[in-house]
Amino acid sequence: MITGLRDPETLAEASQHRPVELMTKPLDVRRLAGTVREALARRGQDQRLRRRARRLRRLAGRVNRQRKRALKQLDTTCADLTVAYRTLSGQLSLHKSVIAYQSELLAAPTDDDVFRCLFRTFVKASGGVQGVAMVCDQNAELLVAGRFGVPQPDNPAFCQALVQPVVDTVLSDPRCLLIDAQDEADRFDETIRRYLPGISILAIPLLPAEEEMIGLVVLYRKGEQPFTDADLAIAELVGRPTAVAIRRND
Repeated sequence: MITGLRDPETLAEASQHRPVELMTKPLDVRRLAGTVREALARRGQDQRLRRRARRLRRLAGRVNRQRKRALKQLDTTCADLTVAYRTLSGQLSLHKSVIAYQSELLAAPTDDDVFRCLFRTFVKASGGVQGVAMVCDQNAELLVAGRFGVPQPDNPAFCQALVQPVVDTVLSDPRCLLIDAQDEADRFDETIRRYLPGISILAIPLLPAEEEMIGLVVLYRKGEQPFTDADLAIAELVGRPTAVAIRRND
């Protein structure tokens, strides 16, 4: 026989005699409503703060991007200004050299003096050079009028062999030009080809007027600082004043 179990009717009867526990404290509805409102207010404030934080992060990102673009533009502007300043400074120096050269030409009574002025201008501008000056005779043929160089000019045979291909080039296209002798060695006489490596040539036709060539100056350097675009710019500015001075002395 199983013991410890009670009849359902007995349990029901026992439950009728057990006291029932009820909530005796009244519900504070007003306080509950206030708590709910505070919770909702805190939630709304948190949401506003999160939205504000997101806006601030977006603004900060935008400001940083704009700052980077501004710094990049500033760097570019500074670089452009530096290049422009150097260009203007170089042009100013170039024009000062030409003005000084023209002043010297006024006091050059002979062709030799004119060519010496030209030679000194390039020496002052970029260092020592060798040179051959040529002028047209009555038959319109270019003849060597002088040789220049530091410490002394090269011999006439070398000068003649060096300048002859240059004369042919300038006569076909009378303008200032730079020539690397080694790159065009085939154009020069075989007797001087072994001397051509390192020789840089600058040709300056003397044109007092358009399509009127009265002379030619050929400057060259041996294994030193080669002629540059700056030297070419000087040549283009001094060629005509030199031609006018040569014609004046005729």
